[in-house]
Amino acid sequence: MSIHPGLPYCFDEETGEIRLYSPSTIPNASGYLWNQSMLLNVTCRGFANSHFMQPEPATYSAGPALTAKTFLQPEHYYYQGHPGRFFYIKDDSSGLTFSLPFEPMCKPLEAFQFEVADAYVCWRISHLDWLFELKVTLPKEDVLEMWQLKITNNGKNERDLSIFPCFNIGYQSWMNQEATYCTRSNGIIANKVSPYQKLEEYLQQKDFKELTFLRASEPVTSYCANLAQFLGDGGWTAPDMLQHDRLPNQDAVYETPVAVLQHKKRFAVEVVKDLRFIFGAATELQDIQRMKDTYLNESGYLAATSDYQQYLQQHSSCIAVKTPDAELDNTINHWLPRQVFYHGDVNRLTTDPQTRNYLQDAMGMCYLDPGYFRRALLTALTQQQQNGAMPDGILLHDNASLKYINEVPHADPCVWLPICLQAYISETGDLALLEEVLPFSDSDTPATVAEHIELAMQWLQSHQDHRHLSLIQQGDWCDPMNMVGHQGKGVSSWLSMATSWAFQIWSELLLHNNNPGRSKFWSEQALTINKNINTYFWHQKWYGRGITDAGRLFGTEQDSEGKIYLNPQSWAILSQCASEQQQESMLKAVFAHLHSPHGVAMLAPAYTAMVEDIGRLTQKFPGVAENGSLYNHAAAFYLYALYQAQLSEEAFKTLKQIVVTTEQAMAKQQLPNFVPNYYRGAHNLHPKYGGLSSRLFNTGTIAWLMRSLTEQLFGLKGCSQGLLVQPQLPNHWPQAEVTRRFRGYVIKVRYERHRDVKNLQLIFNKQQLSGNLLKTKYLSDKNDLLVLLPSEAST
Repeated sequence: MSIHPGLPYCFDEETGEIRLYSPSTIPNASGYLWNQSMLLNVTCRGFANSHFMQPEPATYSAGPALTAKTFLQPEHYYYQGHPGRFFYIKDDSSGLTFSLPFEPMCKPLEAFQFEVADAYVCWRISHLDWLFELKVTLPKEDVLEMWQLKITNNGKNERDLSIFPCFNIGYQSWMNQEATYCTRSNGIIANKVSPYQKLEEYLQQKDFKELTFLRASEPVTSYCANLAQFLGDGGWTAPDMLQHDRLPNQDAVYETPVAVLQHKKRFAVEVVKDLRFIFGAATELQDIQRMKDTYLNESGYLAATSDYQQYLQQHSSCIAVKTPDAELDNTINHWLPRQVFYHGDVNRLTTDPQTRNYLQDAMGMCYLDPGYFRRALLTALTQQQQNGAMPDGILLHDNASLKYINEVPHADPCVWLPICLQAYISETGDLALLEEVLPFSDSDTPATVAEHIELAMQWLQSHQDHRHLSLIQQGDWCDPMNMVGHQGKGVSSWLSMATSWAFQIWSELLLHNNNPGRSKFWSEQALTINKNINTYFWHQKWYGRGITDAGRLFGTEQDSEGKIYLNPQSWAILSQCASEQQQESMLKAVFAHLHSPHGVAMLAPAYTAMVEDIGRLTQKFPGVAENGSLYNHAAAFYLYALYQAQLSEEAFKTLKQIVVTTEQAMAKQQLPNFVPNYYRGAHNLHPKYGGLSSRLFNTGTIAWLMRSLTEQLFGLKGCSQGLLVQPQLPNHWPQAEVTRRFRGYVIKVRYERHRDVKNLQLIFNKQQLSGNLLKTKYLSDKNDLLVLLPSEAST
């Protein structure tokens, strides 16, 4: 167990588990669990967000009012009455009441521990000589939460206790809603009809999971299914019904439902009682009975928890590390691969993930299960049009449709194909993928994967202006930049650079695939783009972000806000359009304008008013999301670019700012169990909020972190012949160890710095190799690689 004095949490170096010791120091600290049907995110204080797929996202536990259906939101606000999983506790001997795990009564507890683990979230709470061990996990498949509450009487006398599990169901329908206690089910069942107006909506939703249920493993003393009756005048902090010996056995009759059960128990000294509950959604009563029979008994519960643990651990990372930085090890070995798997497994709980997200999330899976990327790429390419255009979103089932942001035309989907494919080919060497044959979305005429990508590159080329710069349409990677090119003339520096890099990667892949003619063509096209990027986007000290429909270059010194953007500087390195002098100049500008105590900003200064030739990006709150936050996806591009430029010390500093570390945990107000999509920026305008986490774990950041760690920090990148070893360890690391899984082999790598070593040396199975290539043909059952590096003093 690694404990950091003065900080509210610690972590277990073996299991990765993180333990928080106060519900108040990081009050929104949370853990998330998922299976392929649902997602549960629960905070240390007991608030919860739950979503499930039918097939679009829905919920079985809502707040007090109907809310619009939208994607997961950053900086989610929790309030009294917000959905939660609460347990009111009443000591029947003394009459004292409090709530677990902390909300909604918020009474001080004598000892509090919140634990986030791979396959469960749990609490260990001591109060008034009672010990409470509360745990939640999920099954592998059903839309169901499995809760367990163990209670121990640590007092000196036999005592009576009333336990009131209180789970929100909430207001979900103006058409039809009710809730009642079912004796046969030993729990509360709520029913509703999801509101609709159109006939076709009835046909779409008639098989929805409209039942929400809470079932108990033990007989119930009393219940209340009526929220207003339960709360009375006392509200959530002091519900009226807790003043009585028993609940009123009150149903909800077209009223807002809640699931509150009462268990009156007598506890002998040091006796442990185990209560289990299941809470979820179902279509029919038979489904509820099946889940009760499967999960509520002890053997079924234990089997389900074991199956769920195996489900989450079915894909292990291609690297396991041991370095001088234990907390970074914990992130790399446990939490980062878990977050990568979440993205690949459930596609952010959407049926039409944005194409850029779908492909980059799949790229992350290359470092867990490369076959996933292969399947994802083939799925994406079958939705390509014959003219080469890729859709804004990838449809994941037959009845899915493009929604929200995917109804807005963006210019970047095609560019991600070779960029993400490169990571897969590096990991696997699977050039045969290029010969797979697929149809198009608008034609059954088959074409190889190589032909599909060739058409995508041609589409990018055809959507350039007369200067060979990429038209932005209503957005590129930065999708709220929607008014730069909506008239069809505005261009994007970032997309021009990304297109250049895509052409270069595709040129290299074509060369390996024995097509030197087309390889040369795309290489020449990239050179042309790079030349024109420097002609039209370079301005004094750095690259501008774009040129508007009216011909205004923005993102330059002449702008009072949005003076400099991070992405063009990062991708100028990746596309190799910047000279050494330009790179030095623009990086100085990045350090001067974009760096902050908590990370690197996406742009600065943040916009404080609408700029109509840029778009809704400028209307976002200063320092939030794309408007000047420390946007981790952009920071991850910057990280990758710094490593490409061999700026390893600065890259490592950037890496440590992207992840949550003990030094910044309090400012970021987050545990290190995931990387959020952003931290608050604009620290000059709002210094109190600088670095504050969005707490949103949906992000393209993590795929690029996996790529940077594998290929660059530890320098273990695949190539056609084997493994290129090009580490960029920080100078203050004297040694490190990595277990690298690569193309069916396991390689034990040890890095050591020595004063008498002047250049990198590889010693494989005690034999020195020439160069920095470990060829696949040398690999066998035992693969020990010693990497000797110059010491800091000799570098």
